[in-house]
Amino acid sequence: MLIGLDVGGTYTDAVLLDGQQVIKKVKTPTDNEHLLDTLISALDPLLDAAQGESLERIVLSTTLITNLIATKRIDPVALVIIPGPGLNPSTYDYHVPDTFLLSGAIDYRGREIEPLDQQELKNCAEAIKKKGLKKAAVVGKFSQRNKKHEEVVASYLKEHIPDLCVIMGHQVTGRLNFPRRVHSTLLTLATQEKYNSFYSEILKLLKKRGITAPLYI
Repeated sequence: MLIGLDVGGTYTDAVLLDGQQVIKKVKTPTDNEHLLDTLISALDPLLDAAQGESLERIVLSTTLITNLIATKRIDPVALVIIPGPGLNPSTYDYHVPDTFLLSGAIDYRGREIEPLDQQELKNCAEAIKKKGLKKAAVVGKFSQRNKKHEEVVASYLKEHIPDLCVIMGHQVTGRLNFPRRVHSTLLTLATQEKYNSFYSEILKLLKKRGITAPLYI
């Protein structure tokens, strides 16, 4: 047997399958403020219907991240960009009030053509610390060719703000599209904590009900 759960923004659908046979279906309103309660409402009737039979796996799909972004319930993040020469980053619409632009450049072959400005980096760290921000996304153009600048900036920020959570663009994607890499890195960090909390709560829920079947999200 397996269980499938689809947590949507409006309704959550769940089904218990035995091979090709549908044993039980559940549809319940999604409470976006209390997703765990929604999962319990959908999951428990299926477990009752399983009557103690072992589960092969549980598959969960969710629009949690999409909903967080759409409803602007993401965490505040300092966006640190090393754009290098070319299109002015101000033409990109990131909607991030705490954006910091640093000098320095890596070219498309991964060569450093302009070093980082240490004074700018110091000013950036001081501003982030003063504003009390807890997360920072560091993204440099062509960092997938050479991650040196991102690593130097991230290391400096963490050294001077020990409790700062930092993620770098090259860790998120190796694709060349710089504006998209900025957005991807920013949104990954801005939603990561809530997603991890959601995932952790699901594991606790399954453990509490004695479910050892693997979970796929």
